Amino acid sequence: MSRARAEVWAKRGRVRVSRDRKGRFVSWHRIKRARIRAEYPSKLPRPAVFLYPLVKKVAVYGTCATGQGVYRGRYEFTGSGKDLQRAVILALRVVPRSRFVNAPARLFLMNPSRFGRPGVWIDKEVDS
Repeated sequence: MSRARAEVWAKRGRVRVSRDRKGRFVSWHRIKRARIRAEYPSKLPRPAVFLYPLVKKVAVYGTCATGQGVYRGRYEFTGSGKDLQRAVILALRVVPRSRFVNAPARLFLMNPSRFGRPGVWIDKEVDS
């Protein structure tokens, strides 16, 4: 016959140990504490919330002069605030390649020659 009793072991915590009549170890298993679960009211379904993306837009437009002639051009940038600020500063030195250029600000900063060409702004405006 084996006898079981609860003991506290250093690395295992509270365990139930079975020993034989002479006190020799037979087996053990960990004692799990009973958890008391409180009855909470059921969660009400939340209405779907539409979050606007954190993307801002800025436009730079005006009259441009290049080697091919004079034309009206427009950049439209999308992105975060810091990227937009840097893109607008750079766009004031580079005129758009075509009449209307829609570009992410970060891509424009990495490669402005892809979206614009050397030229001069005769008259320019920045709009957000």
